[in-house]
Amino acid sequence: MALATLPLLNRLSRRLGTRRTFQLGMLLVAVAALLFFPAHLFAVAPALVRGAIVMAVAGFGFGALLTLPNVMVAEIARDDAARTGEQREGMYFAVQGVINQAVIALSGLVLGLLLEYLGDTADRPLGVQLVSPVAALIALVGASLLNRYPLGEPARESREAPSP
Repeated sequence: MALATLPLLNRLSRRLGTRRTFQLGMLLVAVAALLFFPAHLFAVAPALVRGAIVMAVAGFGFGALLTLPNVMVAEIARDDAARTGEQREGMYFAVQGVINQAVIALSGLVLGLLLEYLGDTADRPLGVQLVSPVAALIALVGASLLNRYPLGEPARESREAPSP
């Protein structure tokens, strides 16, 4: 589903800008995560149908999460080069890699804490049940933090190449 949404992501990021498109993707990831939480509400549908609904909603968000951070790093590097005259793309992509690894480690820690302290068994299921709402909350916090991102404006109407 994420691959199928890439053309839409491209069009939307040109029209809405990178920041707004990424925020929309994060909001849809939050919605998809919340669809896992009350799964019993639409349990009358077969599991395959429920899964397809969740993946359809999440596909755009996951596509945005997989592609737009690289676009944003490129925007930052281009802006930095225009202001300083120095090409430091490698540094920005390296920092992105460090941040990604830190977030992966932090997500494992949060998951472990949820399961350890709130439960991961049929007798104590709250930890498992809260994984989706916590993921949705984190996605919403991330989307709101992007309000401070100063770049990523919609593309201009003209198709001229950006200056370095």
